[in-house]
Amino acid sequence: MNLKELFHPIPVSEIRDAADRNELVHFRRGASAVCDSVMNWEIAAHIAERRAEQTKQLRMYRDGAKVVPDMLKTSRSSSRYSGASVRRLVRQGASIVASEFEDFSPELRALADDAERHFGCPAIIGMIATFGPGFALQPHWDPEDIICIQVAGWKTWKILGQPYDGKICARSYGPAKNAPTEITRKFTMEPGDLMMIPRGYWHCCESDVDNLQLGFLLRRRTGADFIHGLAKKVLEDPLFHRAVPLARDPARFAALEAEWMARLQEMGSPGGLLRFVDSENRAPEIPFCFDHTPPDPCDPGAALTLATRRPIAPPEAPGDPLRMGGITLKTTPAILAVVEVLNREVSLDASEVFNRLASSFTREEIAGAIVALDDSCFARLWKGPRRT
Repeated sequence: MNLKELFHPIPVSEIRDAADRNELVHFRRGASAVCDSVMNWEIAAHIAERRAEQTKQLRMYRDGAKVVPDMLKTSRSSSRYSGASVRRLVRQGASIVASEFEDFSPELRALADDAERHFGCPAIIGMIATFGPGFALQPHWDPEDIICIQVAGWKTWKILGQPYDGKICARSYGPAKNAPTEITRKFTMEPGDLMMIPRGYWHCCESDVDNLQLGFLLRRRTGADFIHGLAKKVLEDPLFHRAVPLARDPARFAALEAEWMARLQEMGSPGGLLRFVDSENRAPEIPFCFDHTPPDPCDPGAALTLATRRPIAPPEAPGDPLRMGGITLKTTPAILAVVEVLNREVSLDASEVFNRLASSFTREEIAGAIVALDDSCFARLWKGPRRT
């Protein structure tokens, strides 16, 4: 399954062009356009169950009010949600909002990568599941262009006022208290319908029935991102670490300023923006296994592979957790050692990980580290040949 097949008969280029025009588009496609192998209620339930392990990637709402996280946890000190609490709230009509789960299935991973190729920016996959009458979120705008596919049920969308044209930062959302009240457009998403709503569009939704929606969140680069990228280059360039003269000699100041400006112009030379966007896109594909029970890493005959999609950033300070997106993982010496091995090779036979660390850790410590990385989605362990 690729993006062209998922969006059929709507050309991907038509959606991309609408996003560049900052124009909301809604397409009727019929229920036959729904692809059950990508998203259905069973897959959504599985994602919610796995996301309960990482509380920042699973949020619950009831008619615009966010459910207090402590109400969902197995205990106040726990980092996991209680499955029983989630199910109880769903029965009471709460909605589930989940994001950044593109690594949970080969199909979703392939679609996210295909979206990145077509749109030239990171594509995050999310879902909203609502149960019974009501709504999940208060009126708001999102910082991403969002492509929505209605999987099940129906949902009424209301576009409010004019799009927000101020500062839009990553992970910022328009607060409900500032939302316009005028309804400028209203339509209903039915199973199979596809929509693209640009960043900054004020909107709210409601439904009388259970419904499920799949979304592609396009995190587009901005001029601020480009300048931030230049700033990182500036900090790494010895030329910009030369001290300003103490004597206020206009000629010396002008010469140094001219030298710095020439280097800045060189860094931002024609084509620099395109190179920056390409460099910020994701690492090559690594296959992941969906709905898998991780094999026993200690099984010598299992022919297992351990892989990451990209190098894992080490903790900023000793004792800090690993971080990826909104996911965190408490570290141990064995976990850090496995990460160091993976960062050198990205994909490695699990038996080789044991061999390289055998002098420093027991097999149980290494196996525990591998399972912790797999459970938290920092890495994936599966049966099969090594992927290079």
